[in-house]
Amino acid sequence: MKSSAQVLMHDLAPRRGASLEIRHIRYFVAIYDAGSVTKASARLFVAQSALSQQLAQLEDELGVRLFTRSPLGVSPTAFGQVFYGHSLEILRRLSEAVESVRQLGRNPTGTVTVGMPETISIVLGLPLVQSVKQRFRDVRLRLTEDLSANLKERLREGKLDLAIVFESGMSDGLFVEQLVDEPLFFISRGSRPTPDAVAFSHALTSPLVLPDLRDGLRSTIENAAHTAGVGIEHLVAEVSSLTVIKMAVLQGLGATILPISCVADEVQQGVLRAQQITNPALRSTVALVTRKNALLDRTTASVFSLTVSLTKQLCQDKRWLGSAIAQECKAINV
Repeated sequence: MKSSAQVLMHDLAPRRGASLEIRHIRYFVAIYDAGSVTKASARLFVAQSALSQQLAQLEDELGVRLFTRSPLGVSPTAFGQVFYGHSLEILRRLSEAVESVRQLGRNPTGTVTVGMPETISIVLGLPLVQSVKQRFRDVRLRLTEDLSANLKERLREGKLDLAIVFESGMSDGLFVEQLVDEPLFFISRGSRPTPDAVAFSHALTSPLVLPDLRDGLRSTIENAAHTAGVGIEHLVAEVSSLTVIKMAVLQGLGATILPISCVADEVQQGVLRAQQITNPALRSTVALVTRKNALLDRTTASVFSLTVSLTKQLCQDKRWLGSAIAQECKAINV
């Protein structure tokens, strides 16, 4: 059995293509609150005849009577009572949307929680903290590190405002803004001369210490291996910490596969060597994600825009070593 509310909402479904407009809803609420078309007309400064016509159009569209008329005014029907509650919610959400957009140009204030993996934080974390402090003195940035898959889940649950992750395609319910594209390298211990590149299939024959399966980098590696019809022959360990991965490689436990930006200092010091992977070339994409269809408040929207511009600047200034702006990389590959 359907509840009376379910029956009413079913009956309220438009019968002829949705052609309702905001003014219909505003006029309906005004009439409901005033208790008469005449009083609502005076409050809205709209001719009574025009108001009656708009109400008639609304009732015709819905296929039900929203009011009963009498010489003393109007009284809402059961349909009108149900529609009134929904109308108030629609107008409230519309008002919030308008105010949110209007406030984007004002000084933002509040706390924004941003998550990113350690492999991204090593490049972007500090510059983002510094940029937020410089640009938005009244904004507090709460930065947290976790694996890409965990960050996406926390984003869906509303525990994060924004996340910067390695995009692996598993982004249902999320809005994705691609930021940076960067090649992956075969990272091993030592500084002895080696070729600049190594075939992907050959890299997979080495003992490997790889990121955790929930890491977007690992998903990129696994997907490429599956496409190429090859497998990881000797997996020494799966590690969620970039620091531990690098220490394991430095101790000779195995090699790894990472963006060059994660090991730039160690490569420059000569304790690690990096070879670009080819046949196929592996590339990872860093993306800024938030909940799909979420109405960002002005503070979160400001940090979102700042993150996009900051990553572009880091690429252009060569401070994000080996990276390219994602959109530019796509254009090159087309």
